[in-house]
Amino acid sequence: MASARSIIRFTVYTGLGMAMAAIIFARFEAHKAKALAIPARARRNNNPLPIRTALVSQQLAKVPVGAPGLTAANRSVLLKVGSNQLTQHDPLVKEVHVQNGDYVEAGEIVISLDPEPFENNAAEKQAVFAATQASLTHAQAVVEQGALTRQVELTAAASELDFRKTDVEFRLGDFDRLKKLFDDGNAAFTEFLEAASAKAEAQYRYTLALGRDQAAKSEMVLGPLKDFSDMELAEAAVKRAASELALAEQALGRCSLSSPMAGFVDSLIVSAGQSVNVGQNLIEVLAVDPIHVIVDFPQERIGDVTAGQLADVVLDSFPKETFKGKVVRVEAAIEVEGRVLPVVVEIPNADHRIKVGVSGYVRIDVSRQANVVPAVAVIGIDKRAMAFVVRDGHAKLVATSVGAVTETGFREVTDGLTAGDEVVVYGQQYLNDGEAVNANWRQWTRRE
Repeated sequence: MASARSIIRFTVYTGLGMAMAAIIFARFEAHKAKALAIPARARRNNNPLPIRTALVSQQLAKVPVGAPGLTAANRSVLLKVGSNQLTQHDPLVKEVHVQNGDYVEAGEIVISLDPEPFENNAAEKQAVFAATQASLTHAQAVVEQGALTRQVELTAAASELDFRKTDVEFRLGDFDRLKKLFDDGNAAFTEFLEAASAKAEAQYRYTLALGRDQAAKSEMVLGPLKDFSDMELAEAAVKRAASELALAEQALGRCSLSSPMAGFVDSLIVSAGQSVNVGQNLIEVLAVDPIHVIVDFPQERIGDVTAGQLADVVLDSFPKETFKGKVVRVEAAIEVEGRVLPVVVEIPNADHRIKVGVSGYVRIDVSRQANVVPAVAVIGIDKRAMAFVVRDGHAKLVATSVGAVTETGFREVTDGLTAGDEVVVYGQQYLNDGEAVNANWRQWTRRE
């Protein structure tokens, strides 16, 4: 019986001893692990500081680029009273067919003006046009008949000139004959006076005939020029009158103002019975299918945005929905005050749910080849992007330039790091530039 107790006691004591030894060994190993895994102890024991690393890799990075936006009409039309609608009195609004917020189709009449003054104006212009046409017909007839008339006059003037020339020669001969007879006393004084009077009259008639002939010849040159000039003036008057008549008829036709496009009435500025003047705004119509979202992208991201890119749009009016859109226009100039680039994104709006003026957020996914690192590898020191790079067992602090965070959680690196560099992703908060490091995490976590 005593022997059995001894055996049991021995067994118990042996087990306790082994357990104590195991505990002591475990505590020793834990102490060693802490000496490796805890940065402060590792530094105190002159051991490399424990870290974990990752490699800088080059891959097709999908980088989301976003900015706030505001919905706007894809097109707006402001109907006004044009200058070609001028009459002696300001036009009067006869009837308004729509209200603010109404949807109108393209070509639908929205406002009617009183047609009476326009009808009177058109009638006056028609009368002026008819009178100028009559003047043109007369001028054309003068051109056709003028040449014949001038030729007849020229022939008659030449014939009369020949006759008057012959008559002058005859009267001169008769005067010389009677003068000689009178000087010899063979003719009476009265006969001599009659011959002198006849000669003077013949010379006068010849002078008139010569002037007529010269005038006829001059008319043959200048007459056609004057006739054609008169006809051109008459043609110009007809064209001017026709243009004024067309404008008057156009103004009459525009007494019923219609919307040039489908859309919503946004601003109704006039009412029935109101007189309006030239250039006055009457009504504004907004086209909202598709609807535009105006986005102000930061100037440093303008290289990421091009027309044709797809976009996701979340609007404050519909926070649980994501609308699919497309970049349709990138403005050519940066807005100086905000240093942003306006970009237009278009989204379908066939049911007209989305209204103008709704705020929201637009995201565009940009895909490009880039060097990337886990985002935790990049730390900020004195407002600069830095990273620890492991080289020859030591951590080297390197300044870097970074871009956006990709959708997989990586950070794009644009400068300072190259593909294949080993960067610290765990433990960098304890590191100093140039310190020795232990990147074998399986060793310092005792997993080997």
